[in-house]
Amino acid sequence: CTQASIEEIELQKQISKVLGEIELPDDFCEWIMDVLKSNNVVEAQSRTQIIGSQQKEYDKVLKKLDSLIEMRAGGDITDEEFAKSKTTFLDEKHRIERLMNDTGRRADDWLDQAEKYFEFARTAKKTFDTTESLEVKKGILMFLGSNLTLKDKILNVQLEKPLVLIKKVSNEVKTENERLEPLKNGSNKPIIS
Repeated sequence: CTQASIEEIELQKQISKVLGEIELPDDFCEWIMDVLKSNNVVEAQSRTQIIGSQQKEYDKVLKKLDSLIEMRAGGDITDEEFAKSKTTFLDEKHRIERLMNDTGRRADDWLDQAEKYFEFARTAKKTFDTTESLEVKKGILMFLGSNLTLKDKILNVQLEKPLVLIKKVSNEVKTENERLEPLKNGSNKPIIS
């Protein structure tokens, strides 16, 4: 490695700065999670309709398989016709099963992922700045993203996609939050010049 070394304190400052860029206020995280949870109710209704439709398709395929077996047992179709149709229907059955599993799993995963990333954005900087545990700090750094590089004593982190989006809104949220806070002149009344 041709790069010069960096002091641990300086590296920690740079990591803390990156964490500060994605940090979100507690009240904003609570608000956004409430919004996501209420949207999840609407999503759940839509998901229920999708799963219902998929279940109907699945039931139709099962009936076709049952009919196919009856047709073969009754001598209405040849072994070749049976084998070909059976393969087609089983492939369709497996495809629908995968769709049904994916629909249910995706629905659960997106809200869990949102909670995880917002909680990280809310607490990571404070945790990183106050903990002495190198394992905790390493875990925080690994959660930030991949492709961590150090060039000319400057840390570069390729943030995970959700954190990129959080970073975009973080500064706006902080600015808006500060604007809504009372003035720090000991009074809640505006200063008139």
